[in-house]
Amino acid sequence: MSTIKGNVIVIFLIVTALYDQYENRFNEFEDLKKHMVFLCYPFDFDMNDISILKDFEEGDILKAEDELINFQCDDELRRKAPKKDENGTFGENLIIFWHAVMKKRFPVLKKHANRLICMYGTSNQCEQTFSAMKIIKNVYRTRLTDTHLNELVLAATTKYSPNF
Repeated sequence: MSTIKGNVIVIFLIVTALYDQYENRFNEFEDLKKHMVFLCYPFDFDMNDISILKDFEEGDILKAEDELINFQCDDELRRKAPKKDENGTFGENLIIFWHAVMKKRFPVLKKHANRLICMYGTSNQCEQTFSAMKIIKNVYRTRLTDTHLNELVLAATTKYSPNF
């Protein structure tokens, strides 16, 4: 009887830990949503949400607030703001817009936008690399060394084409 009670306690602790992780994951999604609003709709970004940009240091938050006010009042940037294409996405327009934002005028905001833009590009490249490795390293290649695998993955993922 005590082993059943012990198992119930262990299962309860596991379920409680899973529930806590579940709650934390969705809280992170809510924060990420605010980051995406900043990236895609910087002129509609609420000044009260500036504190969610957690990678700022204490002094940078005040600077970010000042930059955001100046950014949102800039009519020239507002005209250049990215518009959604026929597919309902920003496509490259978003990257081009943030590239055009002057680093001298808005260094803190531009740095944060660049971090958000890079976040998705790097995960895509990582997925492509793992897919290439999965194709290269299959059950028929049992004698493949790590060095040879690294060289084959590099060759498969690079855009270099030699001139023969």
